[in-house]
Amino acid sequence: MSQYEAIRFRDSDGKHIAKGIILARDIIERATVQGSAAEYLENLKYSLLAEKELIRGSEDDDKYGWVLGGVQSVLNEVEKEIGNLG
Repeated sequence: MSQYEAIRFRDSDGKHIAKGIILARDIIERATVQGSAAEYLENLKYSLLAEKELIRGSEDDDKYGWVLGGVQSVLNEVEKEIGNLG
């Protein structure tokens, strides 16, 4: 069981966090791998930012922003990897 699945089962708001992480994972899986690692990560970053904008105010947006937080957690890791390349 992955860490986010464990949170989902332990915490009622965890299901929202997991939903955001799953949405982010779907973006990563759909991403085309081309160019350098830095270009790939930058493209992921902008795709994740776009996903956050789509979620904000939609039916996927929860009352406390946990879905957005799940996407942001993945975005933070992408940004960290960008920083490691530089």
